Amino acid sequence: MADEVKQALLGAGDAWNKLQVERLVGGTAAMRQRCEKEFGMKYTRMDPKERLAWAKSMPNLAKNWAKSMNDKGLPGSEILSMYMDEMRAAKQPIVRQWDRE
Repeated sequence: MADEVKQALLGAGDAWNKLQVERLVGGTAAMRQRCEKEFGMKYTRMDPKERLAWAKSMPNLAKNWAKSMNDKGLPGSEILSMYMDEMRAAKQPIVRQWDRE
């Protein structure tokens, strides 16, 4: 890949990331509204204690995914740890420490 192309991609990275987050958040809200209106979907927030109990009752799906990637020679555990570290660094609410269990 030409250096000019690499620099253009690197230079556009932050703007592209911001746009993708805006599309994801905006699209999610719009589709939820559409489902409520057109299909009668009900949206409710789960009580935090119930959410924690639900999360703890699940198998560790993230670790299972990471293992399946590791088994294919891919860095599944590293990706999971990097993702969780980013979530912790950004002070995102984390119900389970999927990578540390």
